[in-house]
Amino acid sequence: MRTLFLALTVCAISALCLSSVWAADLKTFKEVYQKNSEETLQSYQPKFAALQQQYLKSLEALKALAVKQGELLKIKAAKAELERFQQAKSMPPQPEAATLPEIRSLQSAYVKQYNGLEQELTANLGMLTTRYEQALDRLPRGNNDRAEQRQESDFGGDLSERGRCGTV
Repeated sequence: MRTLFLALTVCAISALCLSSVWAADLKTFKEVYQKNSEETLQSYQPKFAALQQQYLKSLEALKALAVKQGELLKIKAAKAELERFQQAKSMPPQPEAATLPEIRSLQSAYVKQYNGLEQELTANLGMLTTRYEQALDRLPRGNNDRAEQRQESDFGGDLSERGRCGTV
C-alpha cells in the first residue's frame, strides 16, 4: 500500500512538473510568435513607404510635365492631389469623378501595388500563424484542450487587425 501511495505521489509530482514545462513552452511559443509577427510587419514598412514615395514622384512628374506643356488644369489637379496624399497618406475611398484621368491612372496603379504588398504581408503572417498553430498542436494536451491553450496564450485569433497595415 505504501509503495502504491509513493508511486502515485511520484506520478502526481511528475505531472505537475511537466505542466509547468508545458506552460513555459506555451509562453515561449507565444513570445516567438509575437516577435516574428512584429518583425514581419516591420519588414514591410519600408516597402509601403517606398510605394508612397513612388506615387509622390509620379505626381511630381505629372505636375512638371503639365508645367512644361502649360496646362493649368493639370498643374492645379496634380498639386491638389500631392497635398491631399501628403496629408492622408492613402487613397480616397472612391475616386472623384472630377479627377483627371492621369491621376486616376496613378491612383489605380498605387492601389494595385498596395493591395499586392498587403496580400503578400497577409500570406506571410498566415504562414507564421500556421507554424504557431502547429507548434501548439505538438504541445501535450494535459488537462487543457487546444482552445484553452490559445486563450491562455492571448492569441485570440485577431490576426486581421495585426496583419492589416492600414495607412503607413
